Amino acid sequence: MFEIIGKIAESKIREAIEKGELKNLSGAGKPLNIDNMLFVPQEDRLAYSVMKNSGLVPSISSI
Repeated sequence: MFEIIGKIAESKIREAIEKGELKNLSGAGKPLNIDNMLFVPQEDRLAYSVMKNSGLVPSISSI
């Protein structure tokens, strides 16, 4: 199932690139700010978010 979705997404992205729809995007060339909580257990995510917003959680780059 996920393989099919991935192929569809990749096809749509390639199509957009060919049409030039992805040129001159506002964030082009800038690093992404990814707040990935994939490895935080679901039951801890709310507490993690509160602590992170309070500056009490180290950034991933410093871990």
